[in-house]
Amino acid sequence: MAFFPLSPLDLDCADLVLTPGRRDGFEHLCGYEMTSERRIGPRTDRKAAAILFPFALIADLNDAQNRVFLHHNHPSSQALSPTDLRQVLAFPGLAALFAHGHDGSSYVAKRGGNRLGERAIHEAEVAVAKAFGQAVGDGHLHRENAKAFYCHAIAILLMERPAINYEYRFSRVIDRKFRRVFGDDRGLIPLIG
Repeated sequence: MAFFPLSPLDLDCADLVLTPGRRDGFEHLCGYEMTSERRIGPRTDRKAAAILFPFALIADLNDAQNRVFLHHNHPSSQALSPTDLRQVLAFPGLAALFAHGHDGSSYVAKRGGNRLGERAIHEAEVAVAKAFGQAVGDGHLHRENAKAFYCHAIAILLMERPAINYEYRFSRVIDRKFRRVFGDDRGLIPLIG
């Protein structure tokens, strides 16, 4: 299933999290349950790097009969965080989780065919941290670039396993930076293992 270009409903959700997020600098959450066409949110916890799920949403996400699509903004414009990816693997009713960066980047993940859990994410975090740390230490990767692409590298590694299906659209600025540093995802994969 290709998520890009976004559907009209997903574009609406992206706008409902990006517009207030760009204004106030906080993460916002919005979504819908596909089966019932019920809308979720928008809501915020007024935090720059987190948003909590209300109990009713957690119940929906735990129900494997549901197909919940959630959108949230990332003021940092980073890829889906390890916490985001844990939610993708943990909740059977979560059909897809989107993160929209304030710079125009967008990222989405859904569970892949290989049913890996929390341990897979931890192993991916360790592998990327070790590989990036070594590359920074050897002078092959600038610390700023390691930080900028850390979450993206974890998602790429999980996609290779295949614990998740992951798609993204970098902003032009981030795309140029990524291509300058890694070429493309094929240039990133040998580094992270």
